[in-house]
Amino acid sequence: NAFRNHNFLLLLVFSPGLASEEDAGRFIETLYSYFGNDIEGLSITDYEKGEYISIIDLNRIKEELTFLVGTDLTNKTLTPEEEKIMKKLFKDEHCHTIEYKELSTGFSDSRVFEIQPFKLATGTTKYVIKVNDINNPKLISEKKNFTSFVKSLDNRYNIEEESTEKFRAIKYNYASYDGYAESVSFAKMLQDFDRDFAPIIEKLFKIRLFEQWNNTNRATDLMIEDAYSRYIDIDKIISAIALIKNEKIEDVSNGNLMRNFRKIFSIKIPTHSKICHGDLHTENFFIDKKENIFLIDFGDTAEHHAVIDYATLECSIKFRHTPHYIPINDLIEIEDKFLDDLTFSSKFEFNFPIREDLKQYFRMVNKIRELSNIYIRSNSDKIEYFLSLFLMTFRQIRYKGLNQLYALRSAEQLSNKIAKELKL
Repeated sequence: NAFRNHNFLLLLVFSPGLASEEDAGRFIETLYSYFGNDIEGLSITDYEKGEYISIIDLNRIKEELTFLVGTDLTNKTLTPEEEKIMKKLFKDEHCHTIEYKELSTGFSDSRVFEIQPFKLATGTTKYVIKVNDINNPKLISEKKNFTSFVKSLDNRYNIEEESTEKFRAIKYNYASYDGYAESVSFAKMLQDFDRDFAPIIEKLFKIRLFEQWNNTNRATDLMIEDAYSRYIDIDKIISAIALIKNEKIEDVSNGNLMRNFRKIFSIKIPTHSKICHGDLHTENFFIDKKENIFLIDFGDTAEHHAVIDYATLECSIKFRHTPHYIPINDLIEIEDKFLDDLTFSSKFEFNFPIREDLKQYFRMVNKIRELSNIYIRSNSDKIEYFLSLFLMTFRQIRYKGLNQLYALRSAEQLSNKIAKELKL
């Protein structure tokens, strides 16, 4: 009777993995010992679900307690060491929860996560974390490149580093205007087939980082092998070609494409070089809801052949995103048309038959080439761009997630064009 006409706030704190069905049963018994038969007049508010639970349904209460806190469920996507390094990166956040999801990583050997720490159920700024083996030098190089070519040029970008005995990780601020609002990769945006993406391509190359990098542009004579050797794993490419064509390794090595490659790789050309992103595929730039554009992944950012970002993005759009159901001969017919210097013009028109489901992609290719013009040393001769495009296309042949046959056939066309025009 002493408890009649009183309200009570009952605060329960459970630790996942430490409560059992027996614990839940003892809790129900404890409620009865305090409130007796008056327990039937009580209710519980489940704030997470925003609903009231009648305490009279004791079996439901017991089930909630048993299965929500009785066992800690994990899908084992993170190793304990990876969990440790993530928590180290947020040791100063004083957060009780860290929410994460793994992002697509292209062909990187790092694991990439979108992370959001929570304080008292309130989300804070989001981050992107890359994790790799402690002995892998790529993240060390990426941080060095970031410090040299990004941090001092655009204060929207920041980076932190942590390590454990097994892993190294770097933390970027999230790719959106406030570090919290949602943003998506250009690769994901391309799923919206009805949209015109050429304006985004144009806006991409006008963002602050590119404007700053463009100021480093200089004329130079470039040895092709020196400029592109970091991108070419010749053994893996030859193996991929042998698999695609069902030929022996030695036959591929002695074939026309490889003969042209060796000749092209040995030449020196007058060109321009500047600071470039170095790996500008469609997963490596994000667009937020205000259409701000942010670059990610600066592992290859350095001074490069000035058109390499344009050629890389063209390859990504063609070999990753053009529908794989398109017959290869249809694609190669269009590739043949795009060997023309007119495809670098803002006045370019499709005056040849082309499927409607391909026009969107090749409009983007046309825009990329148009924007590359200012970095081609000779405005009257586009062979410099085709050289870069060939080498980045040749590189794509090895990657299983792309349209490898399309990349192979395109590389063959480009190599024949270059060999003929340069009389190699």
